[in-house]
Amino acid sequence: MNMKNVVAMVNDGVDGLTSILSGVIVLGIFTSIVFEGGMFGIDVIANLMGIIGQLTSGGFAGLLALLVILGLWNK
Repeated sequence: MNMKNVVAMVNDGVDGLTSILSGVIVLGIFTSIVFEGGMFGIDVIANLMGIIGQLTSGGFAGLLALLVILGLWNK
């Protein structure tokens, strides 16, 4: 195994983990809409709104952080 194969394998693992976590977030939002308590008692929508609120109250640095997160999400 050369270094290129190792990097490709790690990249595939991170991509798989990202897709699983994206699915869990979508499932959490869906269950928060359908059921009042949310998924496992966690209100995913309120948590996401809190994170977005913290980023937007951070001014220009918060905007840059939000753009970096969105750039990594769409990668």
